[in-house]
Amino acid sequence: MRRERGQRAGTATNRDPVTPRLPSLMRPRARTAWWGRERKVPIAVRADLSHMRGNRTRGAGVRRVGAMVDPREEFLGSTMGAMDLVYNIARRMVPSVEDAQDLVQDTYLAAFAAWVKGRKPDRVEPWLATICLNLARSRYRRDARRPQEVPMEFAQAVADPSDPEREALASLDAAALRRAMWALEEGQRVALALVDIAGLSTREAARAMGTPRGTVLSRLHRGRRSLARLLGDQVKGREA
Repeated sequence: MRRERGQRAGTATNRDPVTPRLPSLMRPRARTAWWGRERKVPIAVRADLSHMRGNRTRGAGVRRVGAMVDPREEFLGSTMGAMDLVYNIARRMVPSVEDAQDLVQDTYLAAFAAWVKGRKPDRVEPWLATICLNLARSRYRRDARRPQEVPMEFAQAVADPSDPEREALASLDAAALRRAMWALEEGQRVALALVDIAGLSTREAARAMGTPRGTVLSRLHRGRRSLARLLGDQVKGREA
C-alpha cells in the first residue's frame, strides 16, 4: 500500500502536502475510491455503455480477434471503474442530472475512439477527467444561455478553513458560482476542476494537463483568487 494512503487501512490522507486539505464532506470515505466518490452514476448510463460490448456471436466465448482481446472489452474493463469519478465531474459542470448522464456517455465514446487509435494511458482517471472537462467546455460554448444551477458541493470543495478566500466561496449562490467558473481563464478552470473537484494531486493534474506542476500550482492560486474577486461583491453583501 502506498505510503500516502496512511498507516492504517481505510485512513484517508492528503495525497499532496502542497494542496490544501479538502473539508470532510469531500474527503475519501471508507470503501470508496480515493477521490471521495459522492454519487454513483445511474444504472441506466452503465447499461447504455455496456452495449459497447456488442452482441456475442453464437457459440462465442471470450471475445477475441485472433489472439487479440476485443478492444471494446479491453477499454471497458480498464475504464468502467472510473465512471463514478467522471459522473461527479460532469454533475458539477452541467446544470442537470440528464445533462451529466449525456456528458458521461459522450466522454466514454470519445475516450473509446482514442483508445482504438492506440492512446492507452497509464492512468485512466486523469485522462477521462480531462476529456470530460473538454466536452463540458464545448457544450457550454454551444449553449445559447449560461447554465443557471450548480450543485453546492463544488463550493464546499473550494472552501477551506485555512484559506479565507476559499472559505468565503462556500456561502456563494450556486448559479453565480457556476458563471464565475466559466468566466475564469481556461487553464485556471481546468486546474480547479481536476484538483478541487476530481481530487487529483497537483502532480496528476500536471500530467493530465501536459504542464509542469508549478504551472498547476500557479493556476490553482490565481484561479481561487479570481473566483473570490469575481464573487466578492456577493460575499460582502451577505456579510453586511
